[in-house]
Amino acid sequence: MSTEHLVYEIDVTAPGTRSQGWHGTLYNENGQVVDVDVGKTVTTDIGVLVSVAAGPPWKPYGLIPQTPGMDNNIMPDQWSYKLFKSGAESTASSWRGELLRGPVAVEPQTNGEPVPTAMGPFIWSSDHGWAHKSWNVQVLPYD
Repeated sequence: MSTEHLVYEIDVTAPGTRSQGWHGTLYNENGQVVDVDVGKTVTTDIGVLVSVAAGPPWKPYGLIPQTPGMDNNIMPDQWSYKLFKSGAESTASSWRGELLRGPVAVEPQTNGEPVPTAMGPFIWSSDHGWAHKSWNVQVLPYD
């Protein structure tokens, strides 16, 4: 039987305030937080993450995806994103991303419309490279 474990999460801090930001955390297969020196990057199955020191509360910190489209949009609700991996012991692992607004999972948007979140727009994808049937950050072009 394949086990599922949390690989990455983003949690919004101080939602709905001018101090709102968010924090990204990467976990290893044992559920331990992966510690990366500030300013360094780590290449993972989910892309490149950069370690950002905690600073002003409105700035994202922790392990942050180097993905155009991630942002800090002030919104009153508590948002979070959780990415799970299953089948790590096999050659065909799969991924599942959950987008949460407060304690409630956001339902998939099968029409392809992005959902605005405090972390930037997210889209539902039933097949997105490393993720299958998952919420993902809507990648936007660089300015």
